[in-house]
Amino acid sequence: MNVAINSSGGGSDSGYKSNGIIEKDITLEMSKIIKNILDQYGINTILLRDKDETISYDDRIKLLTNSFSKNDTIVISNTLNNQNGIDIIYPLKKDDKLASIIADNLSAYNTTKYYQFRYSLDPTKDYYYITRNTPGYNTIIIRYGNPYNTSDANIIKNKYKEMASSVAYAILDYLGIEEKIDNTSIYKVKSGDSLYSIAKKYNTTINTLKELNNLTGNTIYINQVLKVPSNKEYTIKSGDTLSEIAKKFNTSVSEIKKINNLTSDLIIAGNTLIIPKICYNLLK
Repeated sequence: MNVAINSSGGGSDSGYKSNGIIEKDITLEMSKIIKNILDQYGINTILLRDKDETISYDDRIKLLTNSFSKNDTIVISNTLNNQNGIDIIYPLKKDDKLASIIADNLSAYNTTKYYQFRYSLDPTKDYYYITRNTPGYNTIIIRYGNPYNTSDANIIKNKYKEMASSVAYAILDYLGIEEKIDNTSIYKVKSGDSLYSIAKKYNTTINTLKELNNLTGNTIYINQVLKVPSNKEYTIKSGDTLSEIAKKFNTSVSEIKKINNLTSDLIIAGNTLIIPKICYNLLK
């Protein structure tokens, strides 16, 4: 499966500008985050706009059709909205499965709805230009909120990284790919969860979860997608030291001690240690 990612605006087209948000900049950042995550799985991805330049939608569509065939390609078009909340628009001739998964993941951040939109001049065709002119592609338009609305603007500014990663994980879910990225796995927040309970479940710390997910507070939301460490066990060998083990697994002595409740650097051959894997932060 291939994924093409479009960022609205660019160059002379700034898009919506309000409350410290410039649409062309934030949609490009979100697109890069989505690509970064999908690349970790070996999924073929392209950005239809990869820098701040003016590119017509005809040229973007030409890049798409020259790069990927329509039968095995998802197109994600990242935009903002002149209505409040998050809208996900999917093609008339495709089912709503991917759109519904994206909506479910994004519902942690704002009110979310998904639907189809017909072209008034020809109701058999899609309304939006990029969808109408990419027949056969699974082109999903995501409108992340209204920058003129203070509440939406704050969500966009403070949660755009998390929203972008949630879209990437929705694509992985849709494709049936196990949500695991090298040193981290993915966890969707459930009712009653707290950072403390999740940290305990994954043998990690609240601070580690906050670091992995760029969280500044302890508040989490139902359906929010969090990265959690993929820990492993290591059997201590004769001659091992915490410093050598930390170096081997690309972590730190302090993290090994913290996750194993060690009060000193003394370790005993034959015992097992939980090794935290916290090295990657794809939201950066």
